[in-house]
Amino acid sequence: MSAAAYAPPLSDRDVAAYDAGAGARHQERGAELVEEADVLGDGARVACFGCRTGAAQNAIASRLRSGDALVGVDVSEPAIWTARLRDGHEGLSLAYEHAPTTATPLRSASFTHAVAVHPLASPPQRTALFAEMRRVLQPGGQIVVAMPVRGSFPELLDLVREFSLKHDKPQVALAADRCAQTRLSIETLASDLEEAGFTDVDVDVQLLAVPFPTGKAFAKSSVARLVVGPDLGELLEVDEAMRERVVAYAAEAVGKYWSESAFELAVNLAGASGWVPGEPPRNSMPPLLPALS
Repeated sequence: MSAAAYAPPLSDRDVAAYDAGAGARHQERGAELVEEADVLGDGARVACFGCRTGAAQNAIASRLRSGDALVGVDVSEPAIWTARLRDGHEGLSLAYEHAPTTATPLRSASFTHAVAVHPLASPPQRTALFAEMRRVLQPGGQIVVAMPVRGSFPELLDLVREFSLKHDKPQVALAADRCAQTRLSIETLASDLEEAGFTDVDVDVQLLAVPFPTGKAFAKSSVARLVVGPDLGELLEVDEAMRERVVAYAAEAVGKYWSESAFELAVNLAGASGWVPGEPPRNSMPPLLPALS
């Protein structure tokens, strides 16, 4: 995937699996923190980057008022068509736009809030995404992002190293070590947002144990295939064919080793917020800390 991408692609088949499985609930839980906080004032305009199938719509829309607006963008056209088919909210302006790169069609300085839940996070990708979110925000506007930080998915990285030993691929073990270091820390996240032009940056982190009834359930889940797998693969510096083999091996190994026992995916999930310099909106949004299940 190129540095211009900010979310994994979803095919028609993927969209159905995402909506039917835990993938959509992952997005919904991210938006629930917006729902739980009284954060959006009159005239709110919210841009959701990587809106996927629009699962976050209800949680955010419930905090909006008649005349407010929510616009979602996503790299996958099938996901956007699914989002457009969802029921709307009376008096609320809803729109979903296909944006295959971070150069979105959104107007500059036209939103009060910009939200992203679990975007792809290689250094070039997050730099491009934060710059675009900064571009679309008005003076005083707020960015809110939630993403895994260093220490996340240790079980999967151990299985990547196991693949390296079993298949005599030392470059894969080196890639796993680099992946662990390349994943951003809470300090890096704060620094990246400040470099993008945001002030008063606040970052919080929670250690989550995302439960699955068995390892097989995880291996077959839309979280494994459409959320965690692409996230891990994007940080592994190996060729595309090897990346696919390694990520598939890690998921299948979880299914094998925890075939009949419960499996918990460890995630250090950071929620961060920052402000565009200028007169702030009347209300603010706290850091976003969703769960994956």
